[in-house]
Amino acid sequence: MKLYHLDDEIGACLRILQDLTYDVNHAIRGGKALDPLIIDTVVTSVQYRLLSNLPLSSCHTQRDTVEESLRLGCLVYINTIHPQFPEDAETHRGLIEKFQTCLNRIVTASGNISEFLLWSLLLGGTMVSRDPIRTWFVARLADTATHLYLLSWDHDVKPVILKFLWIERVHEAASRALWD
Repeated sequence: MKLYHLDDEIGACLRILQDLTYDVNHAIRGGKALDPLIIDTVVTSVQYRLLSNLPLSSCHTQRDTVEESLRLGCLVYINTIHPQFPEDAETHRGLIEKFQTCLNRIVTASGNISEFLLWSLLLGGTMVSRDPIRTWFVARLADTATHLYLLSWDHDVKPVILKFLWIERVHEAASRALWD
């Protein structure tokens, strides 16, 4: 999925996460196990790189906002596949609040940006169970789905989110519940 020309470091982290996602999905379909030490090493390395890539002090353009949202989205994605903090931990809350703030600044103009926003809102929304944050994710998800003319999970939403980092066994049930 092409959004913008990404910062090289964020692009490299995204490719590593795409490879990891492919490997996990492939292992699940084949009934095989992946070495947890390898997964832990990859996740820790990518987290370090994403956290070392300091956020822009202010996102002046849509490109800056999308890039920062992607960096935070990758961190949220990692937390969905390799949870390290409970929802009430300050680290978790801080990540979700920063992610929400960034997503709130995205203007849904083009299809690719709106599709990225849909994926981001589903991931972020599944990470929170408390209001008003969860309500915000659900409301913005409904607006984005309307903008994209999405009606059905199986026929409309799923083909879009499969373009992004997605492990069905991990993300499907919680995301579908958020959608329904």
